[in-house]
Amino acid sequence: SFCWSGDVLRWYAVMGLFLLPSNGLRSSVIASIGIVLTIVPWTAFSSASFATAKPPMDQMLTSTFVAFSGPSLLNMAKANFQYEWWFRRIDWALPLTLFGRFLIGVAIGRSQALTMPAKFRPFWIRLAGIACPAGLALTAAENHFETAMPPALATVVRSGASLMAALGYMAIFILIRSEEHTSELQSHH
Repeated sequence: SFCWSGDVLRWYAVMGLFLLPSNGLRSSVIASIGIVLTIVPWTAFSSASFATAKPPMDQMLTSTFVAFSGPSLLNMAKANFQYEWWFRRIDWALPLTLFGRFLIGVAIGRSQALTMPAKFRPFWIRLAGIACPAGLALTAAENHFETAMPPALATVVRSGASLMAALGYMAIFILIRSEEHTSELQSHH
């Protein structure tokens, strides 16, 4: 992250520090906190926007690109820091949303649903059956009604749509992979 702004691994490294205090919490509590962090429209609590940013976005992007294209590592690092500071003053919701998704992943991982998919097959089937249609419906609602929705509601719908779609796709992938694994085991016997 020293040389490249926006690297998600930087956020995951910082978020990892929060795993130790959450060790005593139940997976359902961690997942609930993660869902709230993911869908709350954090940007509604800020008056900053890309349209009113100082310096303007095009000027910041141009100066950052010039620094990254140049030969100086010092200028690149300086531009990276300036861009990151500029961006975080405007869109500080990204780390909170990422942390929410991180916690959802922690909760699923701790539940052993990933390591023992056959045991949790009913969960994965139910998740796919709920999350995929919900993700499609929310995506359709977002695309159809976005201009009529208040910005905070549009953010909730957009975040919910992406979360539901991701969970649905993950459930389908795990169901397919667990079927393939079961078929392989049966063919060897």
